[in-house]
Order: sequence, then structure tokens, then C-alpha cells
Amino acid sequence: MSMPMSRKASARPVSRGAVGVAATGTAATQDVRLSSRPMSNHGLDTGTRVATGTRQVFDAPYFLTDIRNKTANCNREAEALSVSTQELRRKENQFNRLSETVQQLKQQVNNLQGEFTDINYAKSQLDAGASLEDLRSQATAAENQAEKLRNDSNVAYKARVEAQQRLEKNEIAAARIRSETEAKISADLGDEIAREFMKLSQENISLQKQEQELRKKLQEQANQTAIAYSNASVLQNTQGQQNIQKAINIHRNTRQYKREIDALRNELDKGQSDDPEYNIKQQLRNQIKLESNECKRLVEEIKTLEASLVHRKKIFQEIAPDVMTSVTKEQKDMIKNVLKAENQLTQWPRQKQELILNNQKLNQQHLLLLNKMPGPTQSENGQNIDQQLNVKTRELERLSDQESRVLTELREQQSRSQTLKETLQALTSAVGDAESVENVEVAESQLRSKLAAYMDQHKSLATDLADANKRLTESEESIKGSEQAQTLRSLFNGLSASLDKQYKAESYIKSKENDGNYEGDKKIVLELVNKINDILME
Repeated sequence: MSMPMSRKASARPVSRGAVGVAATGTAATQDVRLSSRPMSNHGLDTGTRVATGTRQVFDAPYFLTDIRNKTANCNREAEALSVSTQELRRKENQFNRLSETVQQLKQQVNNLQGEFTDINYAKSQLDAGASLEDLRSQATAAENQAEKLRNDSNVAYKARVEAQQRLEKNEIAAARIRSETEAKISADLGDEIAREFMKLSQENISLQKQEQELRKKLQEQANQTAIAYSNASVLQNTQGQQNIQKAINIHRNTRQYKREIDALRNELDKGQSDDPEYNIKQQLRNQIKLESNECKRLVEEIKTLEASLVHRKKIFQEIAPDVMTSVTKEQKDMIKNVLKAENQLTQWPRQKQELILNNQKLNQQHLLLLNKMPGPTQSENGQNIDQQLNVKTRELERLSDQESRVLTELREQQSRSQTLKETLQALTSAVGDAESVENVEVAESQLRSKLAAYMDQHKSLATDLADANKRLTESEESIKGSEQAQTLRSLFNGLSASLDKQYKAESYIKSKENDGNYEGDKKIVLELVNKINDILME
């Protein structure tokens, strides 16, 4: 008999339904779709396969294609830049050729202007009655003058080169003296003072270098200014205005550089003024400059005398026939006019004194008439007195105007007489030169002897100068380590500065005393006031 089965002994479990589990994490909240995932062939050569419109494969062929496209764009840009560079080079070459053409045209224009000026000058001379021989002689004289200028410029250039060489030698000697001085200072005064001296020396050298650099910049700016001014008349109006503005700016920069150079020079002089050795050298340089200038002045005076002698010879050759025969009618008339003017000048003080006496007599008569006039009655009022005063004032003004006109005429006569005197002196000197033409050769020989004497004197002075320099060098070597000499030199400089200040103060006090001296003007004003009061009281 079968027993019924119990519930607890069931052979198959019974499911009561699935239990729901909530999704958690960051990926579940980003709304990521499966269709958004890119599809790739993982480097295979089958190409890119796009599943949907929003899906794209970024594999190796895609990036290679992108790189090829960018390379092609870069090549196109490089070709365009190469074409533009070639165009700019072509324009630059064209501009350079045009600039050279402009310079050549400017040179041709200058040459043509010079030739045109020469032609006009020759035409004017021919119209004035000159001959071809005169023109040839003038051209020869101009060529000789140009040759002389070239020779002078060559001499000046050689002198400049020699001065540069002397300057280099002096710099070497100064460096040697500086090193010896530093060693002596270090040995005598200690390392601290030696370091201070070396510091000041380095500052001095740096300031000199800055001054040289500024001078170079100044020269460059001056050259640029000259180029700008020369190109301003050739270029167009707008470019001309720009060049003028550039020239103005360059001029301002030049002035600024000059001010900087002056400031550096002042600092340099201030730093070197305390050096006794520099003061001695400066005094020597000044003495040498004075002697050189004196020699140059003597040479120039000799050249002037020679030129004057040649000029007088030419004048005598031109005027000798006329002067030796007789004086012309115009010269006689001029001499008569000059003598007449001198007579008037000699008589003018007497005439002036007579005019002053007549004026004083008229004033006295006027005062007598005023005294004889009846006094004002009781019926006359202040208006009549004012009218009389106005009349007298107008009369006084008229007399003042008359006096001013007389003084003006006097000045005109004096100027005319001065002109006539100068003309008479010129004629007298010309006649004297013509009369003394026989002594020209004697004067020339005297001048040549003076020239030889001056040259000998110059040689002796040069020898004395060399001896003085040698003695000075020996004295410098002897007193270089003498503290007493340095003390005396500093005292001498202080005494010179004090005397200079005293002289300036005395001159300032004298000028102020002269400016404040108004006693004479005060006396004249008081006399005029007394006269006016006397007239009014009468």
C-alpha cells in the first residue's frame, strides 16, 4: 500500500520567480550605447568599415591620409613663399639698379650744372669784353688754386697721420707711466689707495672709450644727415618730407650725442684735474700749442705779404700808364669833394657852437618876452593858464624836433665825410703804391730775408722746445716722488682759483657800481624840473 507523499519530501524544488538586482557604478550612469563603439579591423588591409552614420574607424590608414594631406598643404605654402621671395628679390634688385641710376643721374646733373655755370661765366666775361686769353689765364689760376688746395689737403692728411702716431706713442707712454705709478703707489701708500687709483684709472679709460663711441655715432649721424639732405631734392615730395623729418630727428640725436660727449668730457676733466702729473702735461701741451700757433701765424703772415706783393705788382701793371701820365678828371673831382668835405668837418664844430649860442639867445629872448608879458588878472582863470602852458609845450617840442633834425643832418654829414675820407685814403695809398713801385724788388728782398730770419728763428725755437721738453722730462723724473712739490702744486692751484674768484668778484662789484651811478642823470633831471617850475611860476 502506498503512503501519500509529504510536502517536505518533494523531489523538485519550486521556483518562486527571479530576484531583480539594481545596476551600480560609473559606466551605468553614462548612457553608453553599443552602437557608439568604433569598429576596427585591427591593422588589417581591408580598409575602414563604418557600421552606422555615427561610427568611424580611426586606424593607421586614416592617420596616414591625414598626414599626406597636411604635407601637401605645407608644400603648396612653401611654393607660394618661394614665389613671393623671388618676387621680392627681383624688386630689391630693381630698386638697387634704380638707386645706382639715380646716383649716376645726380652726378651727371652736378657735372652738367658745373659745365653750365662755366659756360654762363665765360659768356658773361665775353660779353663784358674779356678775351679768350683772359679766360684761359683765369682757368689756369683756378687749376693752380685747386692744385694748391690738394697739396694743402695732402699736407693736412700727413699731419693728421703723424698726430695719430704721436697720440699712439703718447698713449703707450701714458700706459707705461700709469703702470709705474700704480706700482709706486702700491709700494709707498698701500694696497687700498692703489686699488682706488686703479678703479679711477679704469673709469677714466671707460669714459674715454664711451667718448670715442659717441664720436663715431655722431659722425655716422652727420653722414646720414648729409645723405638725407642730398637725397631730399631728388626724391618725390612725400619721400622728401620723410627725409626732412629723418634729418630733423638725426639732427636732434646729433645734438643729444654732443651733449653726452660734453658731459663725459666734463667728467673726464674733473677726474683728471686732481692728477698733478696730468696738469703738468697739460701745461706742456698748451705751451707747445702756443708756440706752434705762433709759428703758423708767422708763416701765414709771410704768405700774406707775398700775396700782397704779387697783388701790388699786378695793380701797378694795370694802373702804371695812367698814374705815370696824369690824374684823371674824375679823380680830381673826387679829391676836390674830399677836401670840401674835410673843410666842412673842420668848420662844423664852430657852426655847431654858433647854433647852440643862437639857440641859447633865442631861449633868453623867449624868457624875456615871458617876463614882459603882463601877469594874469583876477578875471583870467585856470583855462587860460593851461592854454599858455600848451602853447609853450608845443614850442618846446618844435625846438626839440628841430634839434633832432639838425643832429640827424650832422650824422649824415659825418658819414659822408667818413666815406670820402676812406676814398681819399684808398686813392692816396694807390698813388703811393704806384709811386713806390720802384722799391718793389727791394721790398721783396727784404721780405725774403725776413722769411729766412723767421725760418731760422723757427728752427731755433724748435731746438729750444726740444731742450725744454728734455729738461721738463728730467724735472718730472726728479720731482715725481717729491711730496713737497705736489703740496706746492696743489697750493698753487688753490691760489690761482682764489685769485680768479677775487678778480671776478671785483669786476662784478665795479660793474654794479657803474650801473648804479646815476648822479649825472639825476642832476640833469633836477635842472629840467627846476626850469619847468620856474616857467610855471612865472
